[in-house]
Amino acid sequence: MAGSAAIALLCEVNKRNITLQNVQGIHVSISIGIHVGMATVLADTIPEGITAITALQLARKSLPQHIMASQNAWLALNPFLQFQPVKSTNNSIKQYELLGEKKDEIYNVLRSMNHGSAFVGRDNDLQNCLSSLNHVTHSTLYISGEAGVGKSRFVMELKKAHRVLDYQSSQCLPERSKESLFPIFELISNRYVLDDLPGSEKAEKLKELLVNFEGNKISSWYVLCSWMGLDVDGIDEAILLPVEIQKTTIFSVLAHLLFKPQSDEKNCIIIEDLHWADSMSLEFMGYLIRHPEFPMADLRCIITSRTNDSPLTFSENVLAVPLERLDHDASYMMIAKSLDATTISDSLATTLIHRTDGIPLFIEEMVNMLKAEDLLVRVNGIVDFRHEAISETIPLTLHSLLQQKLDRLGAYKSIIQLAAVVGREFSEQELEVLVPTLSNALYEELSALVDNELIVEHRQTTGLHYYFKHALIRDAAYASIPEKQRLEMHLHIAETFEALFLNRMSQSDIARHFSLGKNDHKASIYWLQSAELAFKQGNSLQSIEYYDAAIESNSQLEQTQSVISKEIEMRSAMGIALSLTEGYASEAVISNQDKMINSTKKLDSVKNTYMQIWQRCVSYVVQANYPAADRLSEELMVMSSIDNKDGLIFSSTLMKMAVLWQTGNFIGANQLADDVLDQYEYDKHNKLSAQFSYDPGIAIMIVKAMVEWSLGHAESAAFWQKKALMLSRQSNDPSNLVHTLTRYYQIEVYAKNIPMVEKYAHEALELAERHDYMLWIVCAKITLAWAKCMKGESLKDAFEDMESAYQTMIHTGTRAIVPYYLTLIAEAYQVNGHYDVALIKIDQAIDMANKQQDRLYLVETYRVKLAILAKADECADFINITENIYREIDALVKEQQCFGFYENVEKLYL
Repeated sequence: MAGSAAIALLCEVNKRNITLQNVQGIHVSISIGIHVGMATVLADTIPEGITAITALQLARKSLPQHIMASQNAWLALNPFLQFQPVKSTNNSIKQYELLGEKKDEIYNVLRSMNHGSAFVGRDNDLQNCLSSLNHVTHSTLYISGEAGVGKSRFVMELKKAHRVLDYQSSQCLPERSKESLFPIFELISNRYVLDDLPGSEKAEKLKELLVNFEGNKISSWYVLCSWMGLDVDGIDEAILLPVEIQKTTIFSVLAHLLFKPQSDEKNCIIIEDLHWADSMSLEFMGYLIRHPEFPMADLRCIITSRTNDSPLTFSENVLAVPLERLDHDASYMMIAKSLDATTISDSLATTLIHRTDGIPLFIEEMVNMLKAEDLLVRVNGIVDFRHEAISETIPLTLHSLLQQKLDRLGAYKSIIQLAAVVGREFSEQELEVLVPTLSNALYEELSALVDNELIVEHRQTTGLHYYFKHALIRDAAYASIPEKQRLEMHLHIAETFEALFLNRMSQSDIARHFSLGKNDHKASIYWLQSAELAFKQGNSLQSIEYYDAAIESNSQLEQTQSVISKEIEMRSAMGIALSLTEGYASEAVISNQDKMINSTKKLDSVKNTYMQIWQRCVSYVVQANYPAADRLSEELMVMSSIDNKDGLIFSSTLMKMAVLWQTGNFIGANQLADDVLDQYEYDKHNKLSAQFSYDPGIAIMIVKAMVEWSLGHAESAAFWQKKALMLSRQSNDPSNLVHTLTRYYQIEVYAKNIPMVEKYAHEALELAERHDYMLWIVCAKITLAWAKCMKGESLKDAFEDMESAYQTMIHTGTRAIVPYYLTLIAEAYQVNGHYDVALIKIDQAIDMANKQQDRLYLVETYRVKLAILAKADECADFINITENIYREIDALVKEQQCFGFYENVEKLYL
């Protein structure tokens, strides 16, 4: 108890100092030392011996308001309390500074608070869990159940029964549900005692922890600091990394930090209320428990959640433990034990069991209420209602019972309501700045709430933190506040925290309070800042949530021109994040574009409307919805012809040309290119890259090169190919260059020039990965794998790379280029003798191309099918099938004049 007493003493002195400073202008200083061992104690004397002397020496070495512990004390108290090692000039003596109680011990026996309620009806579940914690077969426990069913209490009893584990825990909170990896970062902070360190020291400690990390330590450290909100020199290096690389890095780093042993004891991490976790935390937990190092790291994991349908439960090393409501006998036993009675009356038992319906929290609170209001009587050892009428007056629901409990607080109710508005957890310092007039009495009021078992203390040497004992208590306190008053409280909290805690609080937390306080202007600003930071950190999923919140707040403002313009800006930024996560042509992207188009029409700006229609047209092309794309491209052509001072003619021509090219009208596409390219001036028009993601003029050149090759004009194709590449390199714009490189090596694929394919596809892949251009990444990967297969190199890896990249391509929502890449995959299988697979792939490509009217590569697709049939062992009706294919090819060649492709057919058969 020495550690708990030391913390309590220091906290009490710190509280008294507030009063002493305000009233008398004085300050009491205290330093404490702790050592464990034997001592001689006589009446009315100071303890003597080496133990007492060592403790006094530690106290003298301690700074004011600090607690110093010896190694012996650390060994005894480390399971319960939080320490950090202290560098000593004497290397033979290890010293530790006591920082406070571990969060895991908030509900533990070190707390003087009476747990009161009995733990019953869970013996089988408890034994199953204990057995799992002793083996690696089920190293993760997933404990699920409705609110109030006793998940947290079950975990506490599990810890008490299995003390050989070193526990670290974190709590998912509803107010933090938008903060990516919040519970995971809290685990890391708890495990490595980071909370009270200044930012620079925290960053340095994290660097030390990555010494043995297998990977790029510096880059990984930058990513970790960026995601944890730590500002260090050179951190821009992390922010510039592609999204997928950041995500892969942060997952690897966090797993390393959790796998790293902290002591000789086995480690166990606890995450409570996973139903409030953000999507990134859920994804990370799946990554962690399926990690090949998880069983070898001697790590255990306990998760609690209100939902039992998590994908985590399908993992083979996860034991799902659904906690049901207590049955009649278990409810009776819990009531009797809570009343310290062997027998309770039938009337009392029937009423309480019926009302509480097997929910342990309801039983606990109901019994406490009956005892507190002296509504029970014990007669001849049997506990009963004091009179029969009481049974008709007790609350019918847990919520109403908790509301009555809050109503009995009197003057203290306002403090718990304020705390409820702050959140599930709060600090004394936060309440002090929110209500300065209560600073002297605040500690007594919070102590009263602790005594009433509504909140629990988390005692730290730097101050007191508090947690609502249960989320339902916080919900009841929050619901008890009139709506208008609640709005005012949120606004007051937001403004106060913005003024005093801006540098140490998350912007999303301040945004949340401004939003709930109906200051939509401020809320929109902070949500937007949160979204931009999340996107820079590589967390597209979280940025989408914040963008949505920012747009929602913005929509509540008066819809002036500037407000509408701001929404368009935010939706444009969110569109990039949606494209990365949902796919370039996903329904989410399309829906976002629709809303942008509607907003631009309100501005009566031709240029803004043009830009939104152009973006929609791009999506239609990528989706292979060519009729819709053609309609919009015609609309764009008309708009650009009316007002071409900004060079809009190039972008509208590119869209029209893309539709013609994809549907096999090569001559029409070529004519369009010729009509506008003589107007293109690089110095004047390259600025269009900023508006259209790449220079439409250069894009027309590289597409013209592809069209010229298809028509059989190899020299002209080479001219435009080289010119487009030269200008793309000159522009120093990665999106220009990666687009041109992709089309460049596609022409080399047409010509079967494998060395050139590999050269430019490698360059495109490196550039695309550096800037996270997912579509161009998968295009390059499929092409490079195809090139390997054409050479017969690393076939197993090449086929795996092709199939994986193809699945990613499908996920992006892309359809326009899929028949082309399916043809490459089929050809790779055919060249290496896998005719059955090749035939399936090529038929899929032909079927998709015909359904989409995607005739860009169809001659080559049919040519590959001929090659497959010619080599296959069995082909019923071979002659008729091949003749039909020849007829299709001839018809396409005549229609499209695509003699470039026909040359490959002649090489194969003539």
